Amino acid sequence: MLHEVASILRCPITYQEVRPMTGEEVRRLRTVIDAGHFAADSHATLTLPIDSERVTAGLTTVDGRIAYPVDDDVIQMLPESAIPLQGSIEHGFRSVSSESLEVRRYFDAFGWTKTGDGKYRDLTWEDQRPVCRDYNSKSRRRVMRFLKRRGSFFLDVGSGPVPHPGELLYSREFDIRVCVDTLATALRDAKARLGERCLCLLADAANLPLREGSVDAATCIHALYHVPVDEQPEVICELHRVLRPSSSAVVVTAWNRSASAMRFVRCARAVRRFFARLFKRSWKQRHSHIESTPSADEFQPPPLYYRPQDYSLLAKRLWGFDLEIRVWRSVSEEFTRTLIHGWLLGKPFLNLIYRLEEWFPLWLGRFGSYPLIVIKKKDG
Repeated sequence: MLHEVASILRCPITYQEVRPMTGEEVRRLRTVIDAGHFAADSHATLTLPIDSERVTAGLTTVDGRIAYPVDDDVIQMLPESAIPLQGSIEHGFRSVSSESLEVRRYFDAFGWTKTGDGKYRDLTWEDQRPVCRDYNSKSRRRVMRFLKRRGSFFLDVGSGPVPHPGELLYSREFDIRVCVDTLATALRDAKARLGERCLCLLADAANLPLREGSVDAATCIHALYHVPVDEQPEVICELHRVLRPSSSAVVVTAWNRSASAMRFVRCARAVRRFFARLFKRSWKQRHSHIESTPSADEFQPPPLYYRPQDYSLLAKRLWGFDLEIRVWRSVSEEFTRTLIHGWLLGKPFLNLIYRLEEWFPLWLGRFGSYPLIVIKKKDG
């Protein structure tokens, strides 16, 4: 596969094309790794150090000066993991920000680790109670309306281990799913889930190591708000750059919650307490065994960088390409956990909300909780 995928990759530092390394070049690469020569001043910025024993292949720039190792099926293409083969790397690159390191540490130590029942801890943010299951599923399928159904390369930026089964449908009829993340352990889980159809790139979403016009469709699902806020527009531009003509990408993110929205949630909680007293029910005693939200057990999460955008900043920016903001989900987890319950006709209420989202996708894309951003690349 390495020869096939090298045709769509480029060096994230010099932007040169890359090619697979020969056996002799790989042996030399292992020697350089053992000596600790990397592009970054400190290899500590990598979540997991590269083990030369696991390096069985690699990519190099066409001039043979910079190499990127393939470590246990993960192509290491972060700029700081670049390995100079001839002299030093003269081209500068952006140092890893403290915000990015915080995100890597969170998912390494908590988010993509598993609870005792085998579930990823980060998934506990979503309201997974049975009353919300149908609404959640239909929201995920909404993404497919704006993407090509088949092609050669499907790009998943911020893929993690691809934990949601519903998101596997997006690339079902593509030859290869290109998973991009900054955590190698998550990418290895994605590889185990997807098999040979998965290409794993340890890479920066704001500096994708992909050539222009190289993928047929792309997604970035719940990852943009974990990118440093000043780099988030770069991620959107990168998605557009790597799309082939007449293709589109979808970004699912969140809006910055306003004080008025939080006041609404507090009012909704008061409404729930009123109904609980009215029906003389104790929610925890009577319903926790039916509609309990999964907990992250005794693990305490480390801090996680989270900076959603404001609608006005995103909508009014001059992008230079077609960008449309629609609705993914209009209601937040705080809303559903507060107001959506079986004994309060929660499922019919969510069905009504979904219908309203279908009727008013642009309006609820602006004023709802989670927008769906469609990036389109025109033909030619």
